[in-house]
Amino acid sequence: MKFTSLLLLLKYKTGWLLTGGVLLFISASGQSYPFDTIMNRINADLHIVSSVGGLDRLVNNSKHTLTYNDSAWRDIDYMNETGTHLSRIKTFAIAYTTPGSIYFHDHALRSAIIKSLYYWYKLNFVAKNWWYNRISYPQFTGQILIIMRYAPEPLPAPLESDLINKMMNGDPFMYSGANKTDIALHYLYRACLTQNKGLLDTAVDQSFAPLRLKNQPEGLQYDYSNLEHGNQLQISSYGSVFLSDVLRIAAYLLGTPYALQNNKLDILSGYYRNTYLRTIRGSCIDFNTEGRGISRPNMLKKKDEILRLQKALLLDPTYSDIWNAAIARTGELQPSAYKITPTHTHFWRGDYDIHQRPAYSFNIRTVSTRTIRTERGNNENILGKFLPDGSTNIQRRGSEYYNIMPIWEWDKLPGVTNRDYDSDEGAVIRKEWGIKGTTNFAGGVSDSVYGVTAYMLNYDSVAAKKAWFFFDDEVVCLGAGINSTTPENITTTVNQCWLNGKVTIAETSEHTLTAQDNSLLQYKNPRWILHDSIGYFFPAGGNVQVSNAKQTGNWYKINYRNSKNEIAGNVFKLWFTHGAQPTSATYAYIVVPGIGGQNKMQAYPLADIQIIRNSDSIQAVAHSKLDMLQVVFYKAAALTTSALSVSVNKPCIVYLKNSSNPKKASLYIADPTQQYSSITVNIKLPGAKKEKELICYLPQLNYAGATTSVMIEPG
Repeated sequence: MKFTSLLLLLKYKTGWLLTGGVLLFISASGQSYPFDTIMNRINADLHIVSSVGGLDRLVNNSKHTLTYNDSAWRDIDYMNETGTHLSRIKTFAIAYTTPGSIYFHDHALRSAIIKSLYYWYKLNFVAKNWWYNRISYPQFTGQILIIMRYAPEPLPAPLESDLINKMMNGDPFMYSGANKTDIALHYLYRACLTQNKGLLDTAVDQSFAPLRLKNQPEGLQYDYSNLEHGNQLQISSYGSVFLSDVLRIAAYLLGTPYALQNNKLDILSGYYRNTYLRTIRGSCIDFNTEGRGISRPNMLKKKDEILRLQKALLLDPTYSDIWNAAIARTGELQPSAYKITPTHTHFWRGDYDIHQRPAYSFNIRTVSTRTIRTERGNNENILGKFLPDGSTNIQRRGSEYYNIMPIWEWDKLPGVTNRDYDSDEGAVIRKEWGIKGTTNFAGGVSDSVYGVTAYMLNYDSVAAKKAWFFFDDEVVCLGAGINSTTPENITTTVNQCWLNGKVTIAETSEHTLTAQDNSLLQYKNPRWILHDSIGYFFPAGGNVQVSNAKQTGNWYKINYRNSKNEIAGNVFKLWFTHGAQPTSATYAYIVVPGIGGQNKMQAYPLADIQIIRNSDSIQAVAHSKLDMLQVVFYKAAALTTSALSVSVNKPCIVYLKNSSNPKKASLYIADPTQQYSSITVNIKLPGAKKEKELICYLPQLNYAGATTSVMIEPG
């Protein structure tokens, strides 16, 4: 994707040029309060568009609905205005000041800009939603006024003054995270327009204030997750807005006395590189990170991420390889696997996991009494009731879930165990702005490459012990203690994504078949199912159903701001049925993304993976090839195999590495309840003469729930 700057900066000191689609920085010097330098950069940034032709088409389309003496638009409901009026004026202003545009210095367009600005000022509209009044309208106004400062004729001085005064809405000190930086951004615009040092000081201070780690309900956490709206995971959504604002402002200030300091730059860069970017596969982000934004069309596509990445490259060139690789992936210039390194991250503050391999990404969203369920708000995310209950985002290409949300069956989200309702009503969130989680047992262990995560589900009259064991090529998914007294069938969904090619099912070792179009099939104890180069193995069998049928829906049913137009598409859906009122039901499946074709499925070395225990007290998996044992203890208990034994005196998650080599053996442990200061582990390794007692002291305060490691002395 190529972006073109449509403004040639007039002075060497102004700061930015765009050459071959890459932002270059020219140092500013000799200015104590460099308002002109900053405003020049803002103006240049606002003139970065994908194409001049596309800009001209937008202007042309908007002109056709402009009426009332060129001052308003007949297709806008001005009783419920949501920024469209100002957005169109901004587009007009960009075209009017863009060399190469057919509207460059067009007198009629200038007249329309002025008249429509007058109309907006006299309308004095106040939105019901505070966000428009304090963030959206002031930002748009500031951007328009800055752009028009570079026009051949200035706006009428009284009009500009009135609009600057109208921008005085919102107090950044009252807000946190993205809302704070959003307001600080229009403070920066106003500071440049008025050359007010006090405003500039406030704008910069408040823009960079969120760049600190904390153990509080909102902001960047010590695990580098981002929480907003009361301990709710917001890595994208609010986290994305915060990231955009701070990157933009830091780039505007680069080389000036207000430049971002290194300690804060490290936090900004760390969040972008190690959290946000890892949630993107190809050009699409994990649906678990979008909060209620999951219900908005096109939200998962991040092709324009290149603009932020270029600013990151400008600010922190130390990691140029990472930024450039991400530019290539998100811009779809390279495949989704390009320069991806194996990582596993458990976010103990955010109740979230990222497992990343060159071949795939597999991420999990859970929720605890320490965090907030995915919210419904402003009539968005109507049906997202089960999103935080262990939903799994499995991506290879990246687009597996892109815009599938209108036709999702929302009580069959990937990875989730819940009631199978007769209609969408069962998935409706009844309370707006977030509901607290119901379990304190949600957590994981990670050595930064491998890990295990567990979630004790207790929600909507369904209980279950759910765990995920992460290796290189496989993710093992176990469920036990599945109980419910409700009349509905209880299901566990393995996946629900866009259908991409055929579905192959192995019923027995000799018999395989391909699902026909628009079919719904049910199997007792299938061996494996293959779809879209992702293999699903069922080592314990089960009542498994698979569908490749067409599903229909619309965006309105999940977001009342959206269209009611029907959308249809074929969906791959795979799930277990546990029946009505199950008692101690279980499931086990192994996901192998990127396995290839049917022959690879037939020959896959499942013997490398041993599911040692899947009960409501212990879930344990060993991987012989990797020499790993991963165990979830839901209570004080002991696990004994033919080779070793492990016992713990408190609930915890344990990961034993190099267990067959006592000289290299190490133990990783975490407390998913985040309430213990130490846990005693008794372990006997192969060949050991006696059992060892390890007293594992756990991280506390800001790092409660994080993994600690213990070397096991031989002997």
